[in-house]
Amino acid sequence: MTLDRVLDEIARESIDYLKVAHVKLDHSPNLGLWYGIRCIPTMLCFVDGEERVGIFGTTNKEVILSQLKLAIQLAADARARFGLVQ
Repeated sequence: MTLDRVLDEIARESIDYLKVAHVKLDHSPNLGLWYGIRCIPTMLCFVDGEERVGIFGTTNKEVILSQLKLAIQLAADARARFGLVQ
């Protein structure tokens, strides 16, 4: 399964907690410079506007989810704090 498909699947499964965006750095090179991206693919996870997780290189769904576990929990806690639970 390609990385794009893995991220799309994660986005569908976590729709209440995550927003997934794909950025093509050849179309937005300044964004890569802003975040100091040195390798492709790079996945950055933000919680409350702060970068919390960085995943670098191609990997599988299980590894991505294990890295995102803390960020997903932080997002769920924030939703609960503001009464936005499902």
